[in-house]
Amino acid sequence: RACVRACVRACVRCACVLACVVRAFVRQRGGWTREKADAGMGSDTLTGQKYDVSYDLITINPSFVTGPSLSTRTDGESTKLIKNLLEGVFTLNGTKGGPCISMIDVRDVAAAHVAAIHNPAAFGRYIVSSNQGISHLEVAGYLAADATLAALPLPKHAESPTTYRPLFNTAKAQRDLGLRVRQISESVVESALALLATGLVSTSTDSPSNTPPDAASN
Repeated sequence: RACVRACVRACVRCACVLACVVRAFVRQRGGWTREKADAGMGSDTLTGQKYDVSYDLITINPSFVTGPSLSTRTDGESTKLIKNLLEGVFTLNGTKGGPCISMIDVRDVAAAHVAAIHNPAAFGRYIVSSNQGISHLEVAGYLAADATLAALPLPKHAESPTTYRPLFNTAKAQRDLGLRVRQISESVVESALALLATGLVSTSTDSPSNTPPDAASN
């Protein structure tokens, strides 16, 4: 309604790529109705109300966002993952296995929004993501390859094997938005170094999560 009142040409919104994944799952497996899926993931319409839509709705669907943060908050999922890896939370028992996560640098997400605003031909949904999923153990490996981070208690094994590695087609975003993604291996290192620089990571290596049970009881 705000877009209609402002007479804007296009509205660019951001919604996690998980919204697309869940809807695809709903269509393939059943169990939820489309209405329930929309309610859970954010609907593009308001139930029971009709509007004369005179603008284009463009949606940027980023995956797990990483890269250096401008905030000092540590409750975001991407920041928590990097912080936990650096602080040795997964060192003893290993990283989570199971499904991998697709990732994207925050600066690429921002660039995609700007490109969508300025490109009159932009339309519909744009997946902004790495081309395939990345395991938590692989993220730990990227961090360990950096000389500064290698001394931290990074995990070297996973608690269970990888069971699912999703693939994403970003051809539309590359074509319409000029998406050229940064290497995730570089993005997560920059994210980690930024956390260290702002003092948001405890570099102590004697936390309970990082100490064998026998040693912790002595």
